[in-house]
Amino acid sequence: MEFRKIPPTAPLPAAPPVDPDAQTRETLRLMAKRYLHGARGVLYITGSLMFVISLGDFLTTSGLLGNQPGGAGAVFARWSASGLEFEEWLAAVNVLLGLFVVSCGWLVLVMPRTATILPAVLLTVNAATALALTIGSGRPPGITTAVLQVCLAALTFKAISEALAFHREAQNLRELIRGAAILRNRKRDR
Repeated sequence: MEFRKIPPTAPLPAAPPVDPDAQTRETLRLMAKRYLHGARGVLYITGSLMFVISLGDFLTTSGLLGNQPGGAGAVFARWSASGLEFEEWLAAVNVLLGLFVVSCGWLVLVMPRTATILPAVLLTVNAATALALTIGSGRPPGITTAVLQVCLAALTFKAISEALAFHREAQNLRELIRGAAILRNRKRDR
């Protein structure tokens, strides 16, 4: 069997020049997808648990599930007359907090430290506020909700540690790319 060399029909295109800023952005984007995958999952799971449990609590305390006499029509009439009650407000805030934590899971690739530290702080502050308000008002305390929020805040510490590790790696990578660009410029000037 005989192999013949085929002559090229056109010259190969030249490689585009390397832009260090574009290279850094692309590398950091790929690193974020790889390193922050676990943090993103933790925030999604934490926010989803908070949302589902708080939504169930809100539907139960507000009477929309039929726990209070008079049905849903009486509940809506009570809401329009006197507004939401204390427990209903806490449950509604917890539902919104769950949605916020889920949205932080979506934003963790863009701003990793803020999107992981903020949910932990908000969950802890909300748990402390709920306990202080329920104990101070003399109503039955929402201890189960507060314990749930503290446990979920503890889960987010794993996401915080991953975000901080990613930030350190990103700083090292930026320094390496900047150093390589400086060396390349010095060699070009010689």
